[in-house]
Order: sequence, then structure tokens, then C-alpha cells
Amino acid sequence: MRPVRMRLLRGRAGILLAGALLIGGLAACAGPSVAGSGSPAGTGTVVVSPEPPTSCPANATTPGAGPAELAPTEQPMITVTQGTNSWVASDLTQPFAIAVYPDGTAIRAEDQGLGSESLPEMTIGRLDDCHLHEAITGIQQLVGADLGEATVTDQGTTSITLRQGDSEVVLDVYALGVGDELVQPDQRAARLRLTTLIESLSAGMTQTASWEPDRLRVSAYGTPVDVAGGTTWPLAGTISDALDQGGRRPCGILSGADADAITDALGSGPATDEWTDGTQTVVLAIGVLVPGQDCSPT
Repeated sequence: MRPVRMRLLRGRAGILLAGALLIGGLAACAGPSVAGSGSPAGTGTVVVSPEPPTSCPANATTPGAGPAELAPTEQPMITVTQGTNSWVASDLTQPFAIAVYPDGTAIRAEDQGLGSESLPEMTIGRLDDCHLHEAITGIQQLVGADLGEATVTDQGTTSITLRQGDSEVVLDVYALGVGDELVQPDQRAARLRLTTLIESLSAGMTQTASWEPDRLRVSAYGTPVDVAGGTTWPLAGTISDALDQGGRRPCGILSGADADAITDALGSGPATDEWTDGTQTVVLAIGVLVPGQDCSPT
């Protein structure tokens, strides 16, 4: 049985950030209860039970903050991957299911970002201090929990990452949701807690608006069946020029006017398709990037 991956790096900056969130204006937010306590080093087992979706007030807003009209420029503090079936989805086209930033800005995907479909709609909004604190605490409490591994094949792995300063915690869960009935009751309860946490992040967003990404990941995907076809590459440089940032797996980041040109050329076409620049025709995978995300697959 493959163990749940948990990575923890300690740092003073992470402790200070967590402390600030715990202190500031959280009287209305009661943290979730848990039987037992997690070990930061991943030793021991945490026994958890299902909790209500959230204990935070309904329709809360971040005090003193207006709508999240502008995307942040820093790295996200919390990210959740899609975890979709590996035989349907591509990690090269899928955006994060949700990315949350230290200032409370959150960006979520409204679709899975399948390669056979057009680029997904994205929504930007805000999370109040209570939801932020609740999510941080929930992730930390699941460090060391036995989330089990479902005996089902070809499913995706959901990854939840919490970054605070130079510390990082990653929880990887195989077949979350679809495989929950195939694990032990205590493991199922821990999985339900994690699913509830993820759902509350998305549901807790307020002051939402449609968000148009200004950065795209372009990745080499394969050899086309018909080298005479393909969407015309709209940039002055070649496709190879755009793919020189990815090392062993060729990919590149396009931003600003270049990203807009690719989006316009793609239109409602699939995110994975044939492109030609006059010298070569290749299959490219186009993916939406949130602020702070690099060329690596999600």
C-alpha cells in the first residue's frame, strides 16, 4: 500500500504567519475538534471524525478589503489539485481546483480543465480570516492522519499544499471521494474531513468575479496525426522558442499580449490540439496558470 505523502519543512516565518492568523479577529470562528493530535514529523496516527462544513459565519467578508479585482503577485499559501481520473485528465491542462493567497484572495476553477475541452472559466474572490484559519488548522490537524489507499485503479491523486514562509506541508490522497467506501471507517472519516475542508474553501469565497488569466503554460504533448493541419501559431517566435523553459519536458510560460494571442487563437477549441508555425506542426497542451505558479505540471 502506497503511503500518504506528507512533507514538512519548519521555519520561523511559517510560525509567525500562523500566529498572526490565530490572533487577529477570530473570536467568531471555533476550530474543528479532533480526537488525538498530529505529529509534525508524520509519526503516529491521528484519529479524526467528520465535521460540519464550516463553523464560520455565513456571508462573512474580509474586513477592510474590497473585491479581489486584481490577482496577487505572490505565491499561493494553499493549493488544491483536481485529482481527476488519470485516463481522462492531463496535468498539463488542469488548473488548480483552488489557490488561496495570504491576503485572503482565492482563485478557483469552474471546470476540471480537460484537454479535450476549452480553457476553463476561472473565478476570483476573497476568504475571510475565519475560513483561512479554519483551513490552515484543518490541514495541520490531518498531518499524520491515516487517509488510506483505495483498491481502485486509474484514479487521480488529490494534492493539498500548505506553504507558510519556508515551511511546506503536502497531503496526497489517492482516489479521494470515489474510493472512500473502499477504505477503513477511520480512514473514511479522515477523507471526509479533507473533502469538507476543500469544499468549504470554495464555498467560503465572497466578493467573487470572473477572472481572466494573463499567464498560460504551453507544453509539448505529442506528434500530430495530420502534420498538414493545426491552428496557426500567432506569435512572432517559433513554437520551439516558446517551449525552451521546461527542461526534460518541454514547456514555457506565456504572459501578457502573448497569452492573449494564444487564447484568441485557441477560441473555444480544445486545450490539447495541433498547432503549426510554418516550420513544424506539433500537439500542444495549454493550461491556465495562477499567480506564483511555474511551468511544472500541477
